[in-house]
Amino acid sequence: MISVNTKDSNSSVTDGQVSIICQRWQDEIASRLPQNLEESAKEHGAIIRKRGIQDAAGLIKALFIYATSSLSFRMLALCASCLKISTMTDTAWRKKLRACVPWLVYLLITVLPVIKADKKIINKRNIHLIDASNVRQIGKNAIICRIHMSYNLNIGAMDEIIVTDHHTAEGFQHYTIQENDIYIADSGYGKANMLEYIVKKKADCIISMTPSHVILEDDKGERINMSEKLSKTVENKFDFHCYTKNNKKKIPVRIICSKIPEDKIEKIIKTKKRKSQKRQSKIKEETLIYAEWVILMTTLEDSNTIDDILDIYRSRWQIELLFKRIKQNFNLHSIRKASTSYAKALVLLLLIVWALVEKQLILAELYLINKKIEANRISAWVICSFFYQRLKEIINSMWTLLVDVFDDSNVMLEKYLIDHKCSRENQYSKYHFNSILDLFTKELSQSQKNNEKQSKVNLNHAKKDIISLNEVCQFECCASGF
Repeated sequence: MISVNTKDSNSSVTDGQVSIICQRWQDEIASRLPQNLEESAKEHGAIIRKRGIQDAAGLIKALFIYATSSLSFRMLALCASCLKISTMTDTAWRKKLRACVPWLVYLLITVLPVIKADKKIINKRNIHLIDASNVRQIGKNAIICRIHMSYNLNIGAMDEIIVTDHHTAEGFQHYTIQENDIYIADSGYGKANMLEYIVKKKADCIISMTPSHVILEDDKGERINMSEKLSKTVENKFDFHCYTKNNKKKIPVRIICSKIPEDKIEKIIKTKKRKSQKRQSKIKEETLIYAEWVILMTTLEDSNTIDDILDIYRSRWQIELLFKRIKQNFNLHSIRKASTSYAKALVLLLLIVWALVEKQLILAELYLINKKIEANRISAWVICSFFYQRLKEIINSMWTLLVDVFDDSNVMLEKYLIDHKCSRENQYSKYHFNSILDLFTKELSQSQKNNEKQSKVNLNHAKKDIISLNEVCQFECCASGF
């Protein structure tokens, strides 16, 4: 039950506005969460006893408010109390957030968009863009969370997310590799064991690689010198078949090389040299040769041309843009410093909100396509930013507009709007409240003096009236002969 003060029509929310806000929450957020919200919260340990929190709907509402605002746990406890969600303390809320990690993982999996895509790219196969991004906490020796993400290029949305600490390396083993699908990744995944993992799952991949990190051999088992091969070639694009080794096991692979345009090579080499100077290490000659080329390894057959594979690999930039959208909208470049479980819970909450935004994005794109808007004019960046801000306002309006802060029934208000007892002197109260008290006392005494003066004036006027009345009576009596 939400307490709303409607006594003052100028400063309160009307019943009609309350119903609109609650309906927005139900339509935009609650309806897109799993139907078994209550059962899943109990199953994953988010709600064990209902002594603190009444239901899972109230819990997720409070957690969304915390994630999308700058509230402290103390203010969260106050808001939850005002919204009749819980009477837990700020410490209890801190523990509750950490305990919700398994439940939030489940919610994130269930809210990710699931669409049967019309597979139109490269032999009608699903294409997954794989990458990871770090989120650092504020301060020295802070914990770093790593977001591992799979982005389905066919549907234009996230289809798998895992959140770990920074000790967990990037790898395909974090994802459910689907048979016959194509997986695209950067050079962080360009290793022989990653290639072998994809081949075992009967899928295909296009991975950027650094030749010094992968052993390449020809049919005779002789090692291929990539720096020599690249420096001698006169072609701008070429490919060849060879083998790579992982635990003495040979894996067939196709290598594709494409020369970077001359106007960009100078900038790339300059960046490489700057990083080398920063590390105080001497840059190798072969590193400068590799910097002039885009080198890919793939398991796709020759029926897919070099240009086709290069074109589809360029689409990997979409997942980089997605990470950029998420971090810019949530200001997720750094998060508050706390434990690993806290950092993971906060990142999971933000990703759940973003998954809801992506569902809105898909609906908006379908709407615009039905309106026959040109596809190349549809901006995912603008649409996502708009719907995120809208969703954020819906979430935060639950406590900013619907809460009667000075409701007498809200006993938590007195607890959280006053400070803890302290042995030190509170200078603010000493100077501020004493001044107010002195001013009030002066005004009161002045008011009393004014009242006394007015009373004396009134008394004098009354006496004069009585004297005048007596004189009039005496005059009338004399005139009448008495």
